[in-house]
Amino acid sequence: MIFIRHLIQESIKLSDIQQEEFIQLYGNLINYKDTNVVILVIETLTDLVLISDDYSLLIDKYHIIQTLQQNLIDTELFIPCLTFIGNLTIDNISTAIQLAPSLIQQSMNINNQEIIRCASWLIHVCSTKNETIKQFIIPFISIPDQKIQKQILKACIERSQHNLDIPLDIIIPFISNEWSRKYVIEILSHQSFYNNYLDQIYSLLPYLLSIHLQPQEITDLIWLIENVSLNNINYLIKLGEIGCIDFVIKHSYSTNTAVKRDCCHTLSSFIVLCQNEQKMLKILVEHHIVEALIDLIKQYRLIEIEDLSLLIESLLILIKMDESKTDIITLIEDNIQYIEIILFDSSTPTKICKKIKWLLDTYFN
Repeated sequence: MIFIRHLIQESIKLSDIQQEEFIQLYGNLINYKDTNVVILVIETLTDLVLISDDYSLLIDKYHIIQTLQQNLIDTELFIPCLTFIGNLTIDNISTAIQLAPSLIQQSMNINNQEIIRCASWLIHVCSTKNETIKQFIIPFISIPDQKIQKQILKACIERSQHNLDIPLDIIIPFISNEWSRKYVIEILSHQSFYNNYLDQIYSLLPYLLSIHLQPQEITDLIWLIENVSLNNINYLIKLGEIGCIDFVIKHSYSTNTAVKRDCCHTLSSFIVLCQNEQKMLKILVEHHIVEALIDLIKQYRLIEIEDLSLLIESLLILIKMDESKTDIITLIEDNIQYIEIILFDSSTPTKICKKIKWLLDTYFN
């Protein structure tokens, strides 16, 4: 053991050639008859993987994963092995990715909560890398343990980001728990981006609008609302009927910068989406969207450049829509100084300045 610990200390300061020799030595020690030595070797290899991707490649080159698989019979080895394989999976080592499902399956057969928790983490980090992993989502998320369920929900977020299958019906009930709600909302946001489960997502919105949400949950919900609306203008009408437009407008006055930015993008996107739909634009105006946009203009320094450009464009669309050329123009004219401040700000990009100048010259002399 003392010898192994000395090797660990020396491993970090090796040349490339010495690294290969040490990895080969560690590979041989994985067959050692003393479980404590094997655990120490696996933990050392894990530490090396965390230091550099080069070690991951060497571990793969010298077939250490296959050697480990052949000797995986001691329960005490499972947690260090799961951690080791998980970190190799993060580095996209194919042999580790292929081994992961088998290791998870073996973990399920051991009546040990800590091993199951570690296996759930492996499901998370491997969730998009091996499709066999999805078979473990339902069995693991059904285990009444928050740490396990949290990892599986994170796995579902990863899969949703890549438009991969998830058992949404099993996940939805977690929306009612404060600790898990943020994960479910993020999952729904990604699913809505890919135009998946829109009817199910829409049915959940009244509940989400009625409860207190944290800032990150609010930003994800705003993104979700935008995604649903952009897929179909008829959905925007339905969203307005259940209070989603009012929700976004209300939060555009938030003191939270991230929330404000998301609201700016979403409200502007609503207008761009409806630019050829006079009836829908009028509905947005009735919801006091112009006042919200002007308030965002006043705090333009908090807004992303791309969203500021979209915001100016949305004002132009609304002005063009205003047939009487009175209500909206009057409201904007009363706050024209805030638009002029943006124009005369030396940090404002030329493209945005041109839009503002055209707006001012055309409608405000």
